[in-house]
Amino acid sequence: MTAAEYNARETAAERLRREHLLALGVIGGVDGALESAVRAFQAAHGLTADGKAGPKTRAAIDAELSPRRVWPLRGYRGRAPIVTSGYGPRARRGKPGAFHHGLDLGLAWLESDPEERVYSYRYRSGPHRGERWVWTPPECRVVIASAPGVVRLIRRAANGHQIWIDHRAHGIDLCTGYLHLATPEVAEGQEVAECQDLAAIWSRIEDPHLHYEELDEIRPYRPRRPDLSRARVIYAE
Repeated sequence: MTAAEYNARETAAERLRREHLLALGVIGGVDGALESAVRAFQAAHGLTADGKAGPKTRAAIDAELSPRRVWPLRGYRGRAPIVTSGYGPRARRGKPGAFHHGLDLGLAWLESDPEERVYSYRYRSGPHRGERWVWTPPECRVVIASAPGVVRLIRRAANGHQIWIDHRAHGIDLCTGYLHLATPEVAEGQEVAECQDLAAIWSRIEDPHLHYEELDEIRPYRPRRPDLSRARVIYAE
């Protein structure tokens, strides 16, 4: 799945904006289906379900659409990172494999890029079906914190270091994990800012990339489906 495909999924708030809710102002009597969508959105956000796009409803829509974090891998030359392996069960040689609890992120290599191909990835479906090169240019090899938080755990594994950050003290209801890293540039207990450098991607694994996770809890381990659909992309200078 590419970043564009990943971001294409619409939230309820995005559907309302797409239907020109803000331009209409008052929906009642204009479009019954849209009014129902407005009422459902209001009810889900603790608002008076009157089907009208008043100031509180508009503010709730803006809150839903506002960026809550950034992609943990920088973009390159106007190109956003791509998801090379998604969340869910993996199949190996036609047989069920281990469950993949996160997203693998990288950048697509293009003919105009330098002759540095890090690894190949075979897309099994979608617009990029077939062999395609994925790489991490030097400007993008340092992983960044997707939101402000506190480093709760740093662990070294066979496939590189892991950094786990808790963002809940900053009003963001999630924790994040960053795997396949070189020597960390942060320490346990340290406060980190959004976009702060965490560590470089570890170059000693066969296919250097970032594995990114989102969780309800770090200990006990309670992962959830990652959602970068409203996250901003920070581009390397």
